[in-house]
Amino acid sequence: MSPRRNDSARIAFVTLTDAIDLIHAALRREILLVLAHGPMDVSSLAAHLEVEVSHVSHNVRRLAQAGYIVIVREGQRRRICSLGPAASFRAREEGRGGVLVLATDDGNAVHLHLNDPTLASVVRRPNATPATRDPAGSSHPHPEGAP
Repeated sequence: MSPRRNDSARIAFVTLTDAIDLIHAALRREILLVLAHGPMDVSSLAAHLEVEVSHVSHNVRRLAQAGYIVIVREGQRRRICSLGPAASFRAREEGRGGVLVLATDDGNAVHLHLNDPTLASVVRRPNATPATRDPAGSSHPHPEGAP
């Protein structure tokens, strides 16, 4: 049976604040960073991250609703996840690491750094409103254009 896309494959870009809230959960950041290296089914993701399949499934659905993950069904039970249209991976020229870029509907982006999954940068377009919360949970605005 050939793979088919399910409803979560629809693009639904989110605001910068929504994107920051999404990646505030460590498991969602880890899922995105694993998928930056290639597609993986939900069961394999759970095994790789050493968490319950139900936790991965819930977080994968949240990321798919934002357009950061695409889920393709193979057969009745297997769901293959890959980065969606609102997420892109940029390798560093030095060879190791890289940045996962999560776009928002207002032209902003959140950058997740592969060498340190707790480190995220907010990149705003000119004249964008400041973010109210960074991925670490502190409440402070980021200077415009700051990585």
